[in-house]
Amino acid sequence: MPLFHHSRKQFSFRETWIGEIGIAAILVLAEGIMGTGIMAMELENWICDMANGDKEGLRQFYEETARSVYSFIFSVLKDPHESEDVMQETFLAVWEHAGDYVPYGKPLAWVFTIARRLCYMRLREKKRQETLEDGEIVSHTVTISICPTFSSNVI
Repeated sequence: MPLFHHSRKQFSFRETWIGEIGIAAILVLAEGIMGTGIMAMELENWICDMANGDKEGLRQFYEETARSVYSFIFSVLKDPHESEDVMQETFLAVWEHAGDYVPYGKPLAWVFTIARRLCYMRLREKKRQETLEDGEIVSHTVTISICPTFSSNVI
C-alpha cells in the first residue's frame, strides 16, 4: 500500500528519495498534506494550557508557530515593523482568548484568522490616517471581531 494513498497522483516517492530526506521529513510532509496530526494535537494542548493560565504553554506555542505566523502577517502587510506589532497583538489575543478556542484539529487556522483580522484592522487604520486631512479629527466606534468568538469595541 502506498504511503499516501489518497494523494498518489500528487506525490510519487522513490526509495532513494525517502532515504535522503528521512522519515521525520516525511512525517512533517504527511502532516501538512493530511491537515491534522501530532503537531495539531500538541498545539491544541498548548492552547488548553494557555486557557488555564500556563505561560509555559504560551512559550512553547510561540516557539513552534512564530515563524509561520510572522510570514503570514508579513505577506499581508509588507512592512517588517508593522508585522512585528501585529504578531505581538496576535499572540496576545491567542493568550487572552485561548479559553474560547474550540478544538477541531486546525489550531493554526484559528491563529491565522486572528492574525488576518488584525492585519485588516491595521490596513484600514493606516488607510484612514493617510486619507485624513491635517487637523481633521474623526471619532467613532466600530465593532470588530478579532477571533471567531470575540468582539471588541474600538474607538
